Amino acid sequence: MRPPLLVERQPRPPLARARGLTALLAPLVLWAGACGGPVLQNAPRPDPAVVAGAAAATAAAITLADPDAAARRAAANEDARRKREQARGVPTSNESAPADVLDRLDAAERQAKDPDAPAPQPAATTPDARPLPQGATFTLPGGPPPPR
Repeated sequence: MRPPLLVERQPRPPLARARGLTALLAPLVLWAGACGGPVLQNAPRPDPAVVAGAAAATAAAITLADPDAAARRAAANEDARRKREQARGVPTSNESAPADVLDRLDAAERQAKDPDAPAPQPAATTPDARPLPQGATFTLPGGPPPPR
């Protein structure tokens, strides 16, 4: 029979001890801050003008340090968005076509499927795209008069 191994226990490093203490005190601090009653009642409050000035100075310093950072970040976000859309299969075309072009393409597809079907005629419309009444004609101002 072998003798039992004696293993010395290593002391916990200071950071591990601090994590344990933080885990115990964090809920207490959060509770005190959230309630805000008697615990923080007499805590000094900074002047809002000073806080705003400090925020503006920090933003100016960051901008002076790297003026193109915001543009690079926006471009990186745009690239990431495009990659996500391509991964999802979203079309990336930014082009658009008028409705009548799409109607003609649909009609061409229908004709290819059924050559005996008559081609649909586009509906006559007024400039504000309302259908004309049955038998009415539309002419542009200054144009030739409608046939009788």
